[in-house]
Amino acid sequence: MYFKRSQLDALIERLRARRRFITPAGVLVYVAGVVLLLIILYPGEQVYSLIRETAVHDAFSVKYFENQLAARPDDLIVRRALARVYLQTQDIEKLKRILPPLLSSADAGLLREARFFEVFVYLYAAQEQYRESPELLRSAVQSRISAIDELQKLTSSRDLLSYGDQAVGRGMLVAAVQLYLLAMDIASDEQMRRRAFVRAVGALEQTGDSRKALQFAEKYAGAVRMDQQTAWYLMNLARKAERSDVARKYALMLLKMERDEKR
Repeated sequence: MYFKRSQLDALIERLRARRRFITPAGVLVYVAGVVLLLIILYPGEQVYSLIRETAVHDAFSVKYFENQLAARPDDLIVRRALARVYLQTQDIEKLKRILPPLLSSADAGLLREARFFEVFVYLYAAQEQYRESPELLRSAVQSRISAIDELQKLTSSRDLLSYGDQAVGRGMLVAAVQLYLLAMDIASDEQMRRRAFVRAVGALEQTGDSRKALQFAEKYAGAVRMDQQTAWYLMNLARKAERSDVARKYALMLLKMERDEKR
């Protein structure tokens, strides 16, 4: 008789809470135990679904799928599940290594998703080449995605923001800018678009060229509503870039907005 999912979830939560108190060797024992428990309690596709639905993948789910793929290297469903985990954790090197069999799949759905994974491999590999020309990289990425399917069918703006944040954390700033722009492209509301826009500009700022960040921001500012929040942001960015003329432009814009509000 299988445990209920809630019982297994409670067990995993207790194990996670104890991880900080145990040694690395102990972690491996717990991971192995959870993997064994998953195999015993949940047959086949049930366990794939359970772990895929996990909001944040950690050592437990990663180790499970890695073990499954090692035991069943020809199983494309397991391979795709692990590829999804690597995509979510932005472990692009590992994603690249397991991708070739998926790219050779005769199944249209698997192949489409594999080509989407391949876009991330390309983006990370190309970031140095396009460091000085982000627009060319954007065009190349958009072309690859449009050849697969509409971006909204492949991912979400929320996921793309998360991928961008992880890229920033790894110092992959050029890749992060592109991911934020893609998030902005498919954002369903103004708040999400603004968030993606600000993060894209912020990532470009971190490359150390405030003037390029300002130029970039002005180019894409049309994607967000030019309200007081946006004008303040651009004015301060212009000041950082030592572009007093541009800062003045947005300062005057802010004054006009304030006057219009009082009417």
